[in-house]
Amino acid sequence: MSGVITIPRTWVTAKLEDVTAINPGQSDIKCIDDEIGVSFVPMRAVKEEVMKIFSPEVRELKDVRKGYTAFQNDDIIVAKITPCFENGKFALADSLENGLGFGSTEFHVIRPTYTVNPHYLWYFLIQSKFRYEGKRHMTGSAGQLRIPIAYLRQVKLPIPPLPEQHRIVDKLEQLFSRLDSATQSLNRAQALLSRYRQAVLKTAVTGELSHAWRQQHMHECEPASALLRRILATRRQQWESNELAKMVKKGKDPSDDKWKEKYPEPVNPDTKNLPELPEGWVWASLDQISHTVQYGSSIKSSENKTGIPIVRMGNIQDGELSFDKLKYLEISDEAIADLLLKPGDILFNRTNSAELVGKSAVFKGWSSITIRKY
Repeated sequence: MSGVITIPRTWVTAKLEDVTAINPGQSDIKCIDDEIGVSFVPMRAVKEEVMKIFSPEVRELKDVRKGYTAFQNDDIIVAKITPCFENGKFALADSLENGLGFGSTEFHVIRPTYTVNPHYLWYFLIQSKFRYEGKRHMTGSAGQLRIPIAYLRQVKLPIPPLPEQHRIVDKLEQLFSRLDSATQSLNRAQALLSRYRQAVLKTAVTGELSHAWRQQHMHECEPASALLRRILATRRQQWESNELAKMVKKGKDPSDDKWKEKYPEPVNPDTKNLPELPEGWVWASLDQISHTVQYGSSIKSSENKTGIPIVRMGNIQDGELSFDKLKYLEISDEAIADLLLKPGDILFNRTNSAELVGKSAVFKGWSSITIRKY
């Protein structure tokens, strides 16, 4: 790793090859019985977020002795290939079956000598700076870039006296333990917040939230049935206006009112199994209170910023629209007139995965970005 590191007077700076054995091979296990069980660790078993081994398999030594990378307890395994290296697929091996492990040939193995606490070395190697510098030294073809062993040998690290290494490790583990506890508390709080949000929404749509207000203003409020009638009338008027404009554009005679009979009446809600509503409320279908309900488009877009901006599923973030990573479509407004967003439009994610279905946001306009005017 490059750069000048200022270290305490009692510390020294050493190359990784001076304090470890890198890719030591199987010389220590040549005489071990082939029938014993060992841990088998494929690349997928090393989790990048926590940089630990999860759920290794147990296989007989004879089945993995050839064609795999050998390591043992207290070794550090480091993914050598992109993007696994950059993603942090590193692990300090411990609790291996009979103290032995075998894994992907895309692992480098770093075995600390007696001068280095394995945990101290692991904490040094999992720093993002190590991955950043390592990426710069990768060699090979695109998609097959790897960390060369020559680079690992020359990596420099600060080495405190061994007792101080132990104290540093103890302190780090205390701090990380507190951080883990804080993260768990935060996750619990977020789960509670999500449930609270849903509870508040439920009180809103069932009338409980506004009960006191209704009691005070009951005689001042228009019943929802009257509001719904106005909405339906406006909906029909807008449809007729649009149809009339289409007929005039096509040169058709609109004087015959029979075309109005083609108006698609909105679907009425099925209230048979729905709960009773507060006085003054009514059930309505989404079809009744909206002008259009339609799919978006799958037309291929690009990052060329001269076209029409496209809102995609990834732009919906926590109930809001993010315009950070827009793509654009080179097409005329007329060709996609029905899909041009207007303030107040609701976008609803209908596909992709169970976790994403139902993500929604309200489009409030393009004021935050500069685009070609429609």
